[in-house]
Amino acid sequence: MSYQVDNLFPTAVYVADDVKIDCDNLRDQAINLDPSLWAHEKEHHFYVSDNHVLGEYSNKYVRGVILAHAEQYIVDVLHYDIPDQCHLDVSDSWFTNTTEISQVEWHTHTHAFICGILCLDTIGQTHFRNRYKPYKFWNFNAKQDNPYTTSTYTIPSINGRLMLWEADLHHRLTTDQQRYSLAFNIMPRGQISDANTAKLTL
Repeated sequence: MSYQVDNLFPTAVYVADDVKIDCDNLRDQAINLDPSLWAHEKEHHFYVSDNHVLGEYSNKYVRGVILAHAEQYIVDVLHYDIPDQCHLDVSDSWFTNTTEISQVEWHTHTHAFICGILCLDTIGQTHFRNRYKPYKFWNFNAKQDNPYTTSTYTIPSINGRLMLWEADLHHRLTTDQQRYSLAFNIMPRGQISDANTAKLTL
């Protein structure tokens, strides 16, 4: 019998493994960071640094590479029409230090447009959860994983791997060893819209 399948509401996570960034240098920055700049999330047993890593002059190049990938994701993948008076900016950025006892639970970044991770270790993984169907009425076992029935998707961490996604997508991290990464949020800046009834400048 003949039929077609329409893929409704797919979720695009941007993954790039060829980023031209010295991740070993960033990892050394995290390891040698002043202990006073780390905050301990006691409830979840992991550490985060202050949120200005990509604001450092020494990381200006890294910031530029990440923003170039973010623009490619937003324009070429998501096909958003960004106004000429608008540009992308890293609103905050921080190192994470997670261990086998860390519990980075499901969460979103509601104060951001795009968020992402630059992996500094080949350890652990990032899990994503279907934003449209997190819970199912029926739970038959699927004969093989497929995007129509799965509610979660996992991307392993690889040193130098850059991942970007829209900030309302639920995600969490797991690891069985100590793991460093660089996390960040991206926001649009400038004149977002010039519509007469919806002018907005950030």
